[in-house]
Amino acid sequence: MSKAEVEVEVQFEVQQELAIGLQGLQKKYKADTNHAKQVTALSEILFRELAPLHGLSDGRLDWLRAAALLHDLGHFINERGHHRHSHHIISHDPALSTWPPAARDAIALVALNHRKARAKGLEALSKTDLREIRAITALLRIADVLDVDHRQDVTIEAVTHDAAEHVLVLSVKHFDPVAHAERLQRKVGWAAELWQVAITVDNGKQSVRITC
Repeated sequence: MSKAEVEVEVQFEVQQELAIGLQGLQKKYKADTNHAKQVTALSEILFRELAPLHGLSDGRLDWLRAAALLHDLGHFINERGHHRHSHHIISHDPALSTWPPAARDAIALVALNHRKARAKGLEALSKTDLREIRAITALLRIADVLDVDHRQDVTIEAVTHDAAEHVLVLSVKHFDPVAHAERLQRKVGWAAELWQVAITVDNGKQSVRITC
């Protein structure tokens, strides 16, 4: 077996170990796994389509996936303030003790900030860490609000970014942007402010424009 093949095999084993750990946590805290999987799938699409905006390395996709799978664990403790409880679980549960501290801390912070408009816990971060965590959080917040009804039927049909006009359009199906306009402003407004773009969520019949 070549060195490259060994590295791929080791990486696969590590990914498997992490996946098993995530599944164990979801089971332990009775997570809504269907919602978590849908948010993860939508997050992956956004990560790929918005690469020119977020500028994250491919390795940060694993952080986004983990945050998407774990962001709602705090519901097990209390629905009220569940984002804070998710942060606590990710930061302290022994199941994640083998994770690199930087990854664990980052994912916990993304979970902490996936819900409210005001950022929390980011004051002491370096410029690089702050940029990455804010970007990952922005992607998760968009994906999360698109499955706000927990029906797992929303699809992202197209993502159009006009850099010159500072406009981003998300074309979706099975999502009512007007019905969720207030929630969209709160959740997606984070991304609009971070990337200094106006974001329109359009289902072909109705649309909502979110500005920073």
